[in-house]
Amino acid sequence: MSGCSLRFISPSIQGVVPQQRRSALQFQPLPPQSDCLCRTSSALHHSGAYHRRVRLLLLSDIHANQTALEAVLNDASTKRHDQVIHLGDAMGYGPHPREVLDTLRDLDAVCVLGNHDQMLLDYADGRRELKDSIVSQALLWQLERLSERDVAWVRVWRDGIDDPDVGARYRHGTPVSLDDYTDSVT
Repeated sequence: MSGCSLRFISPSIQGVVPQQRRSALQFQPLPPQSDCLCRTSSALHHSGAYHRRVRLLLLSDIHANQTALEAVLNDASTKRHDQVIHLGDAMGYGPHPREVLDTLRDLDAVCVLGNHDQMLLDYADGRRELKDSIVSQALLWQLERLSERDVAWVRVWRDGIDDPDVGARYRHGTPVSLDDYTDSVT
């Protein structure tokens, strides 16, 4: 993309957005089963969609692992970024759900809902059947440790964000589902 730099940093992490742009961004929900998933960067550039060069720090799949998140942020601190986008799955597996949410809040992160985040909300609302699985056990344990404020914040995360200023769609999973997986194995 000619007007945008994307930086993926990860030991099982990728996505998040800063204050000066956050109030100006009016993210629109993704259309269901959208056929138009992206436009070329040259079309965006010529349409005036790029007003300035933007460097993104993308985080994803933190899974309540504060230690890994701190390592990634430490590495990212040596590089300039304009925005932090979290691409989902802040919850699940790890022992630090509150700490991860606090860090994302401190970063003024814009967060996208991941499938583990949605499962946590489903358990909180009694909409998910209890299962004897590691994921279920971890999410139920994490739910007991989160405040109402924490859960309320996760509730406002959207199932995808289009950012026309950058010309990007932020989504967990695939462009059409937070539960579907895309891989390189055919």
